[in-house]
Amino acid sequence: MNILLVHLGTPCECFIASSVIKGLRKKYIENHPLNIFMLVHDNESHKIYKYNNHIKLCYLIDKVPTEFKKRQFDLLINLHPDFTESDHFSVSADEKLGFGYTENGDNTYKYMYGEDRTPKNIFQMYYILAGLKWKGEGYSLSYNPKKKNRRNRTGLYIVNKNLFEYVKNKLQLDLSVAKNIQPHKNIFQKLDEINMCENVVTDDFFTLHQSLYLKKNVCFLETIDYNYPIELFKSGKIFKIPRNIQAMHLYSKHILVFFFIGINIFVKIFFYNINIFFH
Repeated sequence: MNILLVHLGTPCECFIASSVIKGLRKKYIENHPLNIFMLVHDNESHKIYKYNNHIKLCYLIDKVPTEFKKRQFDLLINLHPDFTESDHFSVSADEKLGFGYTENGDNTYKYMYGEDRTPKNIFQMYYILAGLKWKGEGYSLSYNPKKKNRRNRTGLYIVNKNLFEYVKNKLQLDLSVAKNIQPHKNIFQKLDEINMCENVVTDDFFTLHQSLYLKKNVCFLETIDYNYPIELFKSGKIFKIPRNIQAMHLYSKHILVFFFIGINIFVKIFFYNINIFFH
């Protein structure tokens, strides 16, 4: 069976959507050989699937060979609205699912990229696009850690500089075991850094999912009001940051210190309990 997956979204979206591969392999386990092909938008997304043991071939959308465009597929699944056959190329497939092909695709667009809210998490929505039922499957990635985890070390990856200063200076984390995770364009180098930590504090959605993939204990500082619940796979805690705290320079130090103390207590209790649970 030949399946063509298309996702022209960000590397973060592609990372999350990799879960669909697990669902497809379960559903079509008897359809041997099962060949899954992938089309993506950029080089970082390409790396996510290029080295995946369950992906036959992965191409950048603007570098698809002519011969590949003429292939016949049993199933086409479009996981991102930027792909249309009129803008790219016509796909010959017995069945077509996802954005632009099914009613579920139209409804899911409202939740992922519109303003409508839904009780379904992002994994459930990707599975619906693919005609599957999500049963708790996580990410599908072929990765071998190059660096070992350091017990009790907390990693920090904070995009909002105001929050970075708050985490660094006000949470009173032990600096001997804290690590500032550096930004990397290469997803595997970033995973290596995250893997060196046992706990991760971040306000970055991609870093959150990379940490969950590595089964880290995560404290997610939510600065965006998402239209759907965030799935943590029982490995973390979400703390919604009020807008006034995100723009700290507009408020008095006394108010901020009071808030910092509250978060400090929360984070310490959270990681203490999580470490007891895992160890």
